[in-house]
Amino acid sequence: MTNDFNLPDSIPTVDDDLYRPDIQTMPIITWHGRASEHNSDTGGRWAIKADSIEGQTPGPEGWWELVDMRFGVDPSAPKEPTWITRRLRCVPIGIRKRQVITDDLKRDHYFPWMTKKTDRIGADGQLVEGKYSAHYQVTVMVEGITDPLIIALRGYTKTVCWDNNPGSQYGNKDFPKGVEPVLMQYAADASKQKKTRIPWLCFWQIDLTPVFSDNKPVWVDVGHGTFMNPFMVDMRTGDKGFPASRFVGTENFIAYQNLRRDVVLDWEAQWASAENLAAAGDAAYDYEDTSENEVKEDDVIPF
Repeated sequence: MTNDFNLPDSIPTVDDDLYRPDIQTMPIITWHGRASEHNSDTGGRWAIKADSIEGQTPGPEGWWELVDMRFGVDPSAPKEPTWITRRLRCVPIGIRKRQVITDDLKRDHYFPWMTKKTDRIGADGQLVEGKYSAHYQVTVMVEGITDPLIIALRGYTKTVCWDNNPGSQYGNKDFPKGVEPVLMQYAADASKQKKTRIPWLCFWQIDLTPVFSDNKPVWVDVGHGTFMNPFMVDMRTGDKGFPASRFVGTENFIAYQNLRRDVVLDWEAQWASAENLAAAGDAAYDYEDTSENEVKEDDVIPF
């Protein structure tokens, strides 16, 4: 028996997830830097929900601790097995940035990065106005984990840690120089030395750590009685357990560059248009950091 499509009677099994990119996910890494009675001496920490990496153990060996951790603002919410570390060693291979405008009805509207205020037009054709926040996602590779992970950053106190330039017009002197400008300068200096172009993505192994001064965490007053311990990038080499070089090695660089070409470039482009942002909807909401409320934690980030 045939039909109008001239298809065979028996259709092979279809993996729906491969054709629905809005529900594909990567494991996520979150920064928990808000001051509390539990971290006054230790500062912020990075966290990965254990069930999101299916029995794998993040590395380097001995750097991570498996604990039970409660996410979100509900004190009655159950704790979940979570890997935590104060020092995240990873290799950034991609990044995407966007704007989120929260209107008076608490609805989020997503726009491509650097969209002008006058160009923030909603689905109804009207200009969208409200509270602005930045939303970044950074694709990284972590030792011991097979697939890429996402560092999810939403809100000023987290995104400024990523791209702050204290000496610029919009820089913040209360926060350290951001990960991105430090890494870009590091790659530029290496390029000059080697007289060839060296990228800031895929090439370098970095450490992301809480900011300390005089062996104590630095706390930044972000208003409303809330204090935040920023994170920073550490590129030291050669002593006290640091690698002799931050270069990932030729084999890894080729693999990460291929992964960027085959997967990450398309992933970055998913935030390049307003249509894609609107299609993601509330499922893309994650990790808002405000001065009045605890961090909102979701465990799914759209791929």
